Amino acid sequence: MYINRRTFSTRIGRGEDSVSIMKTGAEHLGWKQSYRILTSHFGTFGEVQLELEFETLADYEQFWADFDAAPETAGIMAQWLETVQEGGTNELWEVA
Repeated sequence: MYINRRTFSTRIGRGEDSVSIMKTGAEHLGWKQSYRILTSHFGTFGEVQLELEFETLADYEQFWADFDAAPETAGIMAQWLETVQEGGTNELWEVA
């Protein structure tokens, strides 16, 4: 199993908006795999993480290919990019 963790820094005052857009996007795109959205309470302020679980690397690759190909993605990403700062991290972890 693999965990894809993507970390974003939100713009000041836009943390709740970014979480809302992420949840709405997941619904519109019909995400079926397990995922969770995390927000920081201690540590780096204004940080939002998305964690997605995949059984195989092929599942991971297919998910992101489908995401990129979906017609809804452009509109969702336009809204999303208004709420986050440039940068962030994209990690892929294998569950031991």
